[in-house]
Amino acid sequence: MARPIRFQYPGACYHVMARGDGGKTIFERDHGIRINRKRLQRLRREIGHEAIWCKPRTSIPDSGHRKYPYLLRNLKIDRPNQVWCTDITYVPMPGGHAYLCAVMDWYSRKVLGWAVSK
Repeated sequence: MARPIRFQYPGACYHVMARGDGGKTIFERDHGIRINRKRLQRLRREIGHEAIWCKPRTSIPDSGHRKYPYLLRNLKIDRPNQVWCTDITYVPMPGGHAYLCAVMDWYSRKVLGWAVSK
């Protein structure tokens, strides 16, 4: 079964192989062979077929950027107005979108101020 995958369809991705024209797989269309999605994945893994795409690199820091220390690590927050935080949130709306910005006090967890973009 791995031979048709490797030699007849060397560049086909999983989606094309699994859901070809009319909901049939390529094997069912060309050879009359019904194949399960999991079996196709296993066969492709065995022969070394892997999709090629850029994987997300969101946790890799750039060497040119400065790393700032976390200043609140050993700080005991025991009174209001000692530490504030901000947050900006994307809000989808029927006519477009808006951004909600809020400033909060960490000790009391109260919202000190907020604004919505137009």
